[in-house]
Amino acid sequence: MRYEQTLFALERAEGNPGVYLSEDCAFEYLLSLTGDQNRRQGLTHPALAKLRRYDIENGGEFYNTLYQYLLNERSILLGSKKRTELYLYQIRNR
Repeated sequence: MRYEQTLFALERAEGNPGVYLSEDCAFEYLLSLTGDQNRRQGLTHPALAKLRRYDIENGGEFYNTLYQYLLNERSILLGSKKRTELYLYQIRNR
């Protein structure tokens, strides 16, 4: 992945001499990946894929719980409240 980021930064340099850091165009690089599913998967940590696979195989909710926890500024109270609200919404709309 870093090699690809470096190539992307070099392309943006357009042959002009100087020092170019991949960090300087990281956001633009991320945007370039949004259309390619295979490359987009490289943006997430492998542990998230394992967690999601575990949930699918075991009917768990760890991935979604982690998502709510992070979405709610790492607040266990807010994250659990949102998960409960989502669960109740799903039950009501079956």
